[in-house]
Amino acid sequence: MEEKLQPSKHRERDVQFIKGTRAGVFQEVYDWIDNPNGRNLMWLSGSPGSGKSAIAVTLAKKLLERGRLASSFSFQCSRITDPTLFWRTIAYDLALCNTDIRRDIINLVNSPANAFVNDIDFQFQELIMNMLKKHSFTHPLIIVVDALDECDSPNRLLKTLQDWTQRSLLCKLFLTSRPEQDIERSLSVIDKQHTLRIQLGTGARVTSETNNDIRRLVERGMSDISQQYPDSLQPDWPGLEAIEAIVKHAAGLFIWVTTALKYIEGSEEESGCGLTDRLEQVISGQLKAGDLYGLYLSILDQSFNQYSSPLFQKVVGTVLFSKAPVSFRDICYLSGQARPDPEVEKVLVKLRSVLLKGQDGTYSIHHKSFADFFDYGGMPGEIPDRHDETKSSAYSGMSTPCNIIPSFQCIQPKYFTCQE
Repeated sequence: MEEKLQPSKHRERDVQFIKGTRAGVFQEVYDWIDNPNGRNLMWLSGSPGSGKSAIAVTLAKKLLERGRLASSFSFQCSRITDPTLFWRTIAYDLALCNTDIRRDIINLVNSPANAFVNDIDFQFQELIMNMLKKHSFTHPLIIVVDALDECDSPNRLLKTLQDWTQRSLLCKLFLTSRPEQDIERSLSVIDKQHTLRIQLGTGARVTSETNNDIRRLVERGMSDISQQYPDSLQPDWPGLEAIEAIVKHAAGLFIWVTTALKYIEGSEEESGCGLTDRLEQVISGQLKAGDLYGLYLSILDQSFNQYSSPLFQKVVGTVLFSKAPVSFRDICYLSGQARPDPEVEKVLVKLRSVLLKGQDGTYSIHHKSFADFFDYGGMPGEIPDRHDETKSSAYSGMSTPCNIIPSFQCIQPKYFTCQE
């Protein structure tokens, strides 16, 4: 069955989530889950960096503990963007939950009908709808879907999602995405009796609950930093006024906070200035309060003298375009260095606040918005006029690993294309 369905295998995501935050959102979600007469689709929408993925991953873990998770799928994880992977992965997970469904799916994929297994409408009708109508579960199960907007062709799935809302099923679907026009247009035409929407407010629409959650994130981050300097920093560093300034500047964007905290926690080698100066840059608004792309630009301004250097382009291009986290050795090789190069390491150190370094020493981008930053296309937030020039000079010379090694797993990004 696995060989025939070829489900996605890269679905775990490591996200930061502070226990007790987003209590109101989770309560609304649980009320929806536990209501036997409730709508069978819930859509959580929000701007980039508002915390959608953290909620989705945490919800999936909680549902698994309660025995209520049917499947968890993220289009963002490992850059999974193929829409034909979605329903057949859900079908595979349903088969793992129910032996009768497993038997019927095995029979189906071993029949001549297997020729249509890559057709989305066939997948939805034969692998999902027919199975859910024919078989039941002890308790209604939940499918968690994160980052629909990262799908290459979401319109190919939206028709089936509209169909889903019209069915009476012992299974519900929780969906997250940015409020992009095609998704909003499709989901807004669905009868409100069949779907429920939660919007994560940012900017002027940020809620007091969100600000309280961000305050807890800032307090914990500052506590971690102060513990690194017990001889020079007080336990209550940097004080209430500084914390409130950061909460206000975040404007409801959790990724803005985590990036700013990583920048403050960094070193003089990364930014060219000390801890006190880095903190002042953040609380004074120099790092573009509430503007995620402006924050990235400011960090690069502080860390690099120029963006057009070939080494910067090659290192950033390798990490951005790699389909999976990439090792330091591979980054060096793909950047044209025959052996580990300290100059490459210097670039990676300066990019610390926008990259993730795994326990295995591999590198990946901290958040998808950093990739979007290099192809800014009118997202909310005022970007300095020279941003276009900056990202163009940085991006135009980027080398992609798929151009250097044909077998390298390389993405074809949604908002920009590989340079030939």
